[in-house]
Amino acid sequence: MKRVLKIAFVIQRFGEKVQGGAELHCRWLAEKMSEKGHKVEVYTTKALDYIYWKNYFKNDIEYYNNIKINRFKVKKKRNIRKFSSLSNITFYLPHSTKEELKWVKENGPYCPSLINAIKRDRDRFDFFIFYC
Repeated sequence: MKRVLKIAFVIQRFGEKVQGGAELHCRWLAEKMSEKGHKVEVYTTKALDYIYWKNYFKNDIEYYNNIKINRFKVKKKRNIRKFSSLSNITFYLPHSTKEELKWVKENGPYCPSLINAIKRDRDRFDFFIFYC
């Protein structure tokens, strides 16, 4: 008898409208695992684009090919000027760890509710698979 796994995928954006290699790979793997009979859920933001991280998807929960998608609001859109300035510093100039951490925060998405949901639900799953 085959064991049914409970698998959570965590990715910054998810869906057929979403462009990106990691996002496509995540969707394909989630679909394949679901087709094999495993219980699959996705934890993601409501953003469609990675430039501004603007909330696009309306529903908190959606279903796609038997996969439950848990969507969370991005709390802070990206400030392009600030992000570009920090990118120039961290990629091309001597800089501090503090500046690198600022860059990470500005890069986004900033979505504390997604992190809290993972903490809350961590015992419901056999595995979490995180994508970047």
